[in-house]
Amino acid sequence: MRQFAQEFRETNFDDWDRTYEQVKNGMYHWKSTRFTPLESGDSIYESACGIGLNLYMTLEILQETRNITHLVVYGNEYLKISADKANAVMEQIAPAEATKGVICPGDSTDLPFVPSNAFDLVYTGYLRYVRWCKRVLRVSRERRPAVVHEQHQATHISRLYSIVRVRAQAPFWIHCIWA
Repeated sequence: MRQFAQEFRETNFDDWDRTYEQVKNGMYHWKSTRFTPLESGDSIYESACGIGLNLYMTLEILQETRNITHLVVYGNEYLKISADKANAVMEQIAPAEATKGVICPGDSTDLPFVPSNAFDLVYTGYLRYVRWCKRVLRVSRERRPAVVHEQHQATHISRLYSIVRVRAQAPFWIHCIWA
């Protein structure tokens, strides 16, 4: 983890085709103005969190722009190896004095063990890939698989909506990285 901590900011990850720092610079304004109303000590959940870098970035940006610290972070990732890496990142080098809750392997459309109305912010960066798949499938005129992807996306979004706490102001954001 020591080597990872020294190198990750200048390495391309998660099919971003850009380094962590480049992605962070591009997301800085959006995350700092849209991820509200969070306060120090709240809980956040990223669905399809990969190895945890988007979660890490969110913690950094919220601390730098709004002095929000001590968030408790949760998430899920379809690939167990990536969920294990996200757990290691959040346990060993989490910024902003964050505390790791549970980051588990699991399909974002089927999370019966994740409680409803439990998190102050819920988001995902995964939907970019669903959109890309739909575009490719439409070009090749394979309509049925595109419908399957649309249903998967709708199920993913509805599941995320069910686990966020209801607040008076905008309780839910789906953070999508649209390349």
